[in-house]
Amino acid sequence: MKLEYVASGTSFMQLAKLKEHPEAAAVVNNMFADIFGDQPGHTFSILYNAWAESSYGEKLSVLKPSIHNLHADSGGLQMVTLAHKLPKGTNMNTLREEVYHNQAEWADVGMCFDEIPVVTTGASDRNDTSNRYFDRENRHKYAQQTADNVARQIEVFKENNSSCKPFMICQGGDLETYLEWIDTILKTVPEGDHHRIGGVAMGGAALGTGPLEDIQKAFFASQVPVRDENGKLHLHVLGVGSITRMIPYLIFLQNGSYGNVHMSYDSTTHSRGVETGMYYIRGEIRNGEHIPGPGRTMNFTRAKSADSVVVGEPGESCPDLQYDILMDDINRVYNLGMTKERFHECLNVPTVPYMEKYGELSTWYTARNALCCVSIKNFMDELEELINDKDKLLQLANKRYPGISGQQLFDVKDIDSFNAWMDRWGGIFKEKKKSKSISHTKPVEEIQLDFT
Repeated sequence: MKLEYVASGTSFMQLAKLKEHPEAAAVVNNMFADIFGDQPGHTFSILYNAWAESSYGEKLSVLKPSIHNLHADSGGLQMVTLAHKLPKGTNMNTLREEVYHNQAEWADVGMCFDEIPVVTTGASDRNDTSNRYFDRENRHKYAQQTADNVARQIEVFKENNSSCKPFMICQGGDLETYLEWIDTILKTVPEGDHHRIGGVAMGGAALGTGPLEDIQKAFFASQVPVRDENGKLHLHVLGVGSITRMIPYLIFLQNGSYGNVHMSYDSTTHSRGVETGMYYIRGEIRNGEHIPGPGRTMNFTRAKSADSVVVGEPGESCPDLQYDILMDDINRVYNLGMTKERFHECLNVPTVPYMEKYGELSTWYTARNALCCVSIKNFMDELEELINDKDKLLQLANKRYPGISGQQLFDVKDIDSFNAWMDRWGGIFKEKKKSKSISHTKPVEEIQLDFT
């Protein structure tokens, strides 16, 4: 078993600019190797958007010596949401082809274009499921379109002699429809090319976004009939950067449901912390000493403007106690080699004024990326500890889930035991508002009656 943390939102870490600054790139490569190189159960990768960030593949290639994989999202979601801003007459197939070629040239893993079998009936945001329904009637059409996308993606990779492997994103409203979706892809992609499929990601667009739906997706993944030549399941968990959302995956890792598995998961949570003032810390720093304890998100104060940050000046520009805690925790893992004042300045001043002042960016990149990387490492360490400590994982599950449902989830290892668990706990999750399921029923249109 191996876990792979995939850092998305690399723009927050300013990694795409490193190609212009070779000295800083060398510093960051060494930092990645130092911080993540001895991680026993984890590897570290990064992700970019092959459509919206099409130049990033080449720019991020300078980091390939120190990362496990370079992942490339398809940008399919952005294409859909920004379709109204595209030039009139834009050919979507042409855009997809451009993405495939980009992935082929630069990426190790390329997410496919998945066609979403969901109809939106009103205003809706990412976590609002009330105005959507699973288009069960037309699900085969969406699955076939996705299968055709994967098949073409593989063709382009072959044409370019690329080692990049596509991950197929699968959608469904229950286990049956997920497996139908996968079966459609496997029947469309020539059998001789099945080994080129890198793995599978379980999309939740047609299922839902609550804790119950996370549990369902996590179990459904154990039933996926896609393995490599060594019988290993390559599973990617989409957009998960919190411990609580990882609970069901950790349970099924621990109880052996996944068998031989490599599981990757992507998140912007810790990458964006340098801009949002968030840092994941385990335990606390007290009187300069690290006191082990549960992980938590620590908020730190950012300067209101870069102009206000002047080293040595009092007031807003002066780093507070939070920066002492940050530096102490980071220095446990990686030696920053700078004063608190310089650390504070690096976190609050953009590259241009910093470069104008100091004539180098290596220190700037050291501070900002060390903060993100140690935050990520803290998260990794906690996941590994939970996988190896059933009691701690159970305690966490009991806080998150109703009754003893988390405890009983450890006994779920096949379809029959999962169905029994759902019969026992599914209704209670919904009652406790631990479910945000997508409706499988098309809403009945209101009939306007004319009484005149």
